[in-house]
Amino acid sequence: MAQEITITAVRIYVPPISHSQRKQQLQTLLHLLRDQAHVHGLTVIEGKRGVELGGPIQPATVGDVLRRDPDPPLVIEFFDEAASADLARRMLREALPECRIIWWRATSDEAPSVTVPATAKAGQHRSES
Repeated sequence: MAQEITITAVRIYVPPISHSQRKQQLQTLLHLLRDQAHVHGLTVIEGKRGVELGGPIQPATVGDVLRRDPDPPLVIEFFDEAASADLARRMLREALPECRIIWWRATSDEAPSVTVPATAKAGQHRSES
């Protein structure tokens, strides 16, 4: 039986921006999460539609489903051991202050298989403001 560990799951809501800016923003996010923070379980989800607080809600049509929005809303999710995920979350807050970040503690049935390099350990990055 696998050992249970406490993890932190993080979800980042990326506001819509132009396609050219989105490509650079996504590269920045992926580099930060994969290469600097070394998080596990990273997924980029491209939304079909998003609504801001107070914005209108339009009913979806078949045409909406078939038509590809050039600037769709993005959601990025990842999880890791609590200290590593918290470090990544603080790094994201500094790099992309316009994004909305939510997180929660969860239980996983096993530890991530790759260890975090010593240079990315929690406490070696300035704290979130």
